[in-house]
Amino acid sequence: MVIQHGFDCEIIDLQTPNCIDQIIPKDQLNLPNQILETLSKKQQITTDLFKKYDDVRHSGIQRMIAQQTQELIKKVEDEKIEFVGFKFWAGNGFTPLLNMAKELKSHCPWVKVIAGGPAVRHAEEVFLSVADFFDLVVYGEGELPLLNFLKKESNHDGTIYKSSSGNPIKGPNSYTKDIQTLPMAIHDPTIYPGINGFFKTLVVDESRGCFNKCHFCSHTHFNFTTRKKDPKKVVDELELASTQLGIKYFRFAGSNPPWKYLVQIAQEILRRRLDINYSAFSSLNNIDSKDMPMLAASGLRSLFFGLETGDPFFLKKIFGKNNKTRNHIVETCQAAMSNKIFICTSMIFPGPFENSETRSHSLSLVQEIFSKSNLGSALALPGILVNGSQWLEQMKNFGFEWAPGFSRADYLRKLLTWDMNYLLPRTLCADLGYTLNGKPFPELLDQCSLFLNDIKKSGILTDLDDASYMISHMGRISPELFQNQMMSALVKTDGSALEKMISDINSASGKIDSSKIKAAG
Repeated sequence: MVIQHGFDCEIIDLQTPNCIDQIIPKDQLNLPNQILETLSKKQQITTDLFKKYDDVRHSGIQRMIAQQTQELIKKVEDEKIEFVGFKFWAGNGFTPLLNMAKELKSHCPWVKVIAGGPAVRHAEEVFLSVADFFDLVVYGEGELPLLNFLKKESNHDGTIYKSSSGNPIKGPNSYTKDIQTLPMAIHDPTIYPGINGFFKTLVVDESRGCFNKCHFCSHTHFNFTTRKKDPKKVVDELELASTQLGIKYFRFAGSNPPWKYLVQIAQEILRRRLDINYSAFSSLNNIDSKDMPMLAASGLRSLFFGLETGDPFFLKKIFGKNNKTRNHIVETCQAAMSNKIFICTSMIFPGPFENSETRSHSLSLVQEIFSKSNLGSALALPGILVNGSQWLEQMKNFGFEWAPGFSRADYLRKLLTWDMNYLLPRTLCADLGYTLNGKPFPELLDQCSLFLNDIKKSGILTDLDDASYMISHMGRISPELFQNQMMSALVKTDGSALEKMISDINSASGKIDSSKIKAAG
């Protein structure tokens, strides 16, 4: 959209294999090697070992970002760049990236620095307290606020700003009501120099919003309107990327595309006889399992389902969700797997008012789902307080309380730097500063780890999402091998191993014709 309106732009990605390779020095690889060896022996990683490893990793991230900051400053000065935007994710990269933006603004005061991304959205009420130097802070969808700012037609819609007295003010929500009007993303290495250094998959922005009103989720507050592109337009984008870029694997970005809408897209793919593969989120409450054979034939390779809990009463009253009956859940998941569609099942454990009976219901549901096939994975995290959710806004009603000395603002600031790595044990996550059912957060992590261990004992894969499975499918390797290779490369920050892995998997799915990328955009 920015280019469509006459602005030149370039994307700098700090998660390339080359950047990752700079994090842990080769002379300190003994620490990640000890982590991996401990995991391979199914032993518990000690707090002392993980702290030493994490300190080295954090120092490496800061060192890498410092180098990238100097390169960015030089680029801005040499090319007289006017605007620089930063996309913030929560985790261990938040503070170094924030420092990068601050140092850039200090060295190049004429530059307008812009902040956006999921971390802003989920900590919107405290973001300015940790980052008050940005010229524009976008808390939601970025297209309209960013374009208004670049065209100097800025209002406060979709932004957070300070009043004359210094208090943060949230402007009216801004979102693209008709996403049909959004242009297809341009996949041009002159604009995104690092694009060919990643797995050869594309994310397709087919729908936005969610029709569910789950108590634990922020969608009801943030993104309540379901908006969809015409199925033919979606397939136009898939066909263009497939025929001109040589890309055969896609991830649908929509957090909850309606099932009938997915069926319409699948029918259009089959009508055009496209040879592609894709994965998507879906809600169990609107699925017809009779559609699975047709969807599989169209290239659907994996689905993400939010189970949340196996207890039907708790699911409705505490989670505010409807997955229909247990038989429907099991039948739907097994129908997908019988048609060679990988399923990723996600649970929140422990949840509010969790007890031995609800735990048993959840474990038995997962076991029943995978009783006939193991083409899937189970994910689990304890109940997390998400900004805008009923669980946070009415936390005492759901059994949550702040730990002594902690507040909502403290929690949201902590969430900005909280690191959740699905490849590592849950017990290694930092304390978030609240209790649930009277139990402190570290104890919730312990319970979650024990729950996942019981799932593993049933021969069920854990901690592999649907998009990761699709990449393993692209490389013609098992999900377990992909998971182990990825964990080794990321824990050791081994950019060379990661680069080889990406190259091997991309080669298995065909080559991109770079000469056609710009034209396709």
